[in-house]
Amino acid sequence: MGLPLYGRTWKLKNPSVHGIGAPAVGLGPGNEGAMLYSEVHEFNGQHNAKVVLDTQTVSYYSFAGTSWIGYDGVRSV
Repeated sequence: MGLPLYGRTWKLKNPSVHGIGAPAVGLGPGNEGAMLYSEVHEFNGQHNAKVVLDTQTVSYYSFAGTSWIGYDGVRSV
């Protein structure tokens, strides 16, 4: 069993539509659309990002403006 210690990032088409599967127009912040888990937490704090646990997919995502990051966290693991 593996645990991904990174997040995938996207640039949202519309910042008010941010759920799982929201339309994106490109990669978000990070290295080619990826951020280390520690970078995700740093981004969340620096940008006052909203953190959401999606109970249907049992995964976390956070967003700030048009930046969106999907990742695993303590409760989703």
